Amino acid sequence: MAVTLIATVGGADSNSLVSLEYADAYFENQLHFDEWDAISDTDKKKRALITATSQFTELDWWGVPASDEQALPFPRIYRGVSDGQSNPKQILHACCEHALVLATTGGNEAGKRARLRAQGVLSYRIGDASETLAPLSTKTGTEEELAPYSGRVRRLLSSWVRSGWATDSGRRPQSFLWWPPELTS
Repeated sequence: MAVTLIATVGGADSNSLVSLEYADAYFENQLHFDEWDAISDTDKKKRALITATSQFTELDWWGVPASDEQALPFPRIYRGVSDGQSNPKQILHACCEHALVLATTGGNEAGKRARLRAQGVLSYRIGDASETLAPLSTKTGTEEELAPYSGRVRRLLSSWVRSGWATDSGRRPQSFLWWPPELTS
C-alpha cells in the first residue's frame, strides 16, 4: 500500500513536518547522504519521516501552535522569534536526521537502551564489548525528554523543547524572551 505523506505547513491533515523532496535535498549536502540514498524504497522513507514527526508531537515545545486547526506541533508562535508562518530549520533538519535513524536501524538502538535503563540495567557486555548506561533520572527536563534521540537530533531540538525549571539550562534561542504559557493567548 502506497504511503501518503502530507507536509503542508500548518495543515489540518499534515502528517509530516518534512516533505520527501526536502529530506532528499537536505541529505544531498550531508556526509551520510549515501545511507539515505541507499534506502531505495520511497515508502520506507515516507514512513520514517511520518514516524519521526509523530514522535516529535509527544515533546513539550516552547511557544504555542500557530493555529488551532493544525495537525502538527509546528509552526509555532514564539514572541519575538517567530510569527508562526514557517517551521524552524533546526526542527526540519532534526526530523530528517531522526527519520534516517528510524529507516536504517528502526530506532532499535535508542529503544534498546531506553528499555534497559527502565529495567535498571546500568551496564552490559556482549563478548569483548561493553557499555555503561547512565541511570534514569527522577528529574524531568530537556535531557530526559530528548534521551531517546541521537546526539545530533538532541542538539537540534534542545533549544526548542521546554524543560522543567529544575533542569532548564538556558538552551532556548538567545533572542527568545520567555513568558508564562498562560499569557500566550
